[in-house]
Amino acid sequence: MSEQLSKQQIYDRIKATSKDSYILEEMQRLGFWQSGSEPTLSEILIKQEAKVEKELNELLAQDRKFSNREAMILEMRKARMKIAKEKRAETKLNQEKKRLEKAENWKLLQQQQILYLGETVSKGLNVKETNSQILEKYNLPVF
Repeated sequence: MSEQLSKQQIYDRIKATSKDSYILEEMQRLGFWQSGSEPTLSEILIKQEAKVEKELNELLAQDRKFSNREAMILEMRKARMKIAKEKRAETKLNQEKKRLEKAENWKLLQQQQILYLGETVSKGLNVKETNSQILEKYNLPVF
């Protein structure tokens, strides 16, 4: 990080951790603070303080969010609407999948069986019972 940071970038880094943590990082980067294999007590304390401060800031932000009732209700509604949209999209995909499967099964059935040949012919296509007298009349075998 030999490049010069802008003021806003420095503020963002301080906001992300803490002022002391930022100063420690800069001192180590510039060589004023030798970082050995084993961290010193002050380094440990600074890092611990940065961690606690970050957690405190998150909790304060959450408290501010929940203290405003209208904002909380709006956020809950947005979350419910998002879940409903996802569920609706999933249902739509499932229905489309079922429709395609049904169409595929219908095509397969049409290839395997004769389903319709017209009003007069198809009426008796799926009849399993045979009338042996009619078959004998036309000299056809009885199965």
